[in-house]
Parts: sequence; structure tokens; C-alpha cells
Amino acid sequence: MPYVILEESPHFTSSERMAKTEASKAAGGRSLSPMRFMQLALATTVLFSLAYMYQFVSVSVTLRSEADSEDEDGGIVRNRVLGHSVLHLQGFEAGHKFVSEYDVESQGPLYILLMSDADEDGKYWCPDCERAKKPVMDAFKRAPRGSRLAEIRVGPVAYWADYMNEFRQNQLFYIDHIPTLMRYEGGGNSSTMLTESFCTDPALLDYVFKVNKPLAGEPKKNKVLTMHTPGEVTDYLGTYDNSYPLFLFFVSGYHDFNGRLWCPYCDRADVTVMHNFNYTAPDNAVMVRVVVSATYKGWKKKLNVFKQPEFQEKVAPVRGVPFLGFVKKDVPANKINVHQFMPDYPETNKLQTFFKNKPRTARPN
Repeated sequence: MPYVILEESPHFTSSERMAKTEASKAAGGRSLSPMRFMQLALATTVLFSLAYMYQFVSVSVTLRSEADSEDEDGGIVRNRVLGHSVLHLQGFEAGHKFVSEYDVESQGPLYILLMSDADEDGKYWCPDCERAKKPVMDAFKRAPRGSRLAEIRVGPVAYWADYMNEFRQNQLFYIDHIPTLMRYEGGGNSSTMLTESFCTDPALLDYVFKVNKPLAGEPKKNKVLTMHTPGEVTDYLGTYDNSYPLFLFFVSGYHDFNGRLWCPYCDRADVTVMHNFNYTAPDNAVMVRVVVSATYKGWKKKLNVFKQPEFQEKVAPVRGVPFLGFVKKDVPANKINVHQFMPDYPETNKLQTFFKNKPRTARPN
């Protein structure tokens, strides 16, 4: 254990000086009883401890204050009060090595933030990264104690523009956009990915960082069912009677190598769709999440079960994923009508309107 050498501080209080004076008089004037000596020693120790704690706490009130510790080698910035740390890593090699060797079980929660390079003033060349910087850091301050954020900078414009660069091709990161924020699950797996404008949404950021008291409050009591076959879907729809809002969300399966959705468009839309359903759809609403195929190869086959005429005609003409729809049923005719959400998923206001059982921007299929 390292030694700490304490010198007399000019900031000692008058009570500290009195304690020291009293101890000196007692030692010089008359002998101290063991009990008296222990009392004086304890009082002095307490005063020194309080003085040290005051200096420690007074400079540790913000995430990136002047007193935050920073390691020259790794660029780690720690917040002593919140128990957070931010690590800045330059380039693919440094980022890949750090994440690959990270043990979530023993080292705590890790979040990966992929950003562009920045100039000497800290300004990113990527405008979306510059816009995301403050919202991400503000949300990270609300993350549970012990969380760690690894910001990995992907390099200059020319390198990032090359579609064969390692960040786009390597299975650990496998990204197409910056900024990208995701939760690292360990073992090369990650989840809950946010990209571009989604990285400025406080509600989505709170979800990714597992904030205990999110700004959005508590979610609704609606529920999600996951299905994998056309038979499961048609059987469920056969009993549907329009008594509650029903949504269908067709998505891909997951990569074996990183745990994320193999469809990059599904991966990008997943968090915002699920979060906004949980927070805006009525309490009695149900979402049926339909996984169309475990692999991309299986989805591209003409014989994929969800592409067959029977399902396409009876349920919905799902030509691609993600596909989000609102179900209305003609009960006497036993006919399903699915109104597809047509805007882009970053249009959060329209997505929330859709989930509030008011699909004004939807069109029937």
C-alpha cells in the first residue's frame, strides 16, 4: 500500500490548532494518563481525516472537472464521486485490443462510443458526432456507479470513407455509421445500438446506459410477444378481436459472432421502435415481434416461409425488414389489414403517434 505524507496545511481550522496546542502542553506540563492520550490521538486523527476528505470532495463534483484524474498512457478520466470513467482510444488497433481484453464480470459495465477524430480544440470532423457529444456525456453521468465509457476514434475522413476499413468489416464493431453507441455484453457481443441522430435522444440514451431513474419516467404496462413461424402468427391473429391495439414488427435474427441483429437496418431501428412502443403505446397494447430468419442466407431464399403467397396475402406483404405494422381486423370476414409505418424511424414524433393507436401516417397493405 503506498504511503501518503501529510504536511501541515495552512488551511487547518482553529480547532485543529487548539488540539495540537493542548497536546503539547499536556506533554510538557504533566504526564498523560493512557486514557487522555488515546482521546487526544483520536481527536487529532479525526481532524486530519476531515481536512483530507474536504479537499477530496471539494474538487470532485463534475464528470470532467479539473481535478478528475487522467492517465497519460490510456487517457482515462475518472469521476471519484460518481464512480464513472471515460477512456479515449485512438484507432482500430487500440480500440479492438481494449474491448477484446475487457472482462465485464470483473471490471464492470462497458459502453462503446465510436466517433470521428477531433482537432486540437476537441471538435469532431463529423457533424453528427459533434452534436452527440454533450447528450451522450450528460446521459452517461446518470449511468449506474462503476460504469465505463470507451470512446474510440475511427480516424480521418478518408479512412472512414473506405468501406473496407476495419471498423466496418471487423466482427467486433461491424458498424456503418458514426456516432455509434452500444452496450458491450462481453465475449465479443454487444447490444442496444444507437447511431447518428439517435445518439442525441435522452430517452434512448438513458435506456442504453441503464439509468435507474430515466428522464422519461416509467414505461407503460404493454407487452411484447416473440414468434418465429407463420403458423404462430396466423394462429394468434385468428383469435384477435380488435379489443386492444396490436402491432406486428418483423425483424431479422442475430449474428452468432457479435449478438446483434444481422440486418443492419433492423439493428439501427430496434432500440427506438421497442423503446417508443414501451413508453407510448397504451397499457393494453401488444406487439408481436416476428423473427423472419436466423440468418441472412435463410431470408434471401425464395422458399422462406414468410415470403410464401399464403402468408403474404393473409397477413402482410413483407418484402423487407424491418417492417412495422398496425393491425385492424374485419372480424365478420376474418380478414386482417395491416397498416405499415412508412416514415423513417428517426422521425420519433410520427413513430409515437403511430404507437398511440393513431396511425395517421400509415397505409394499409
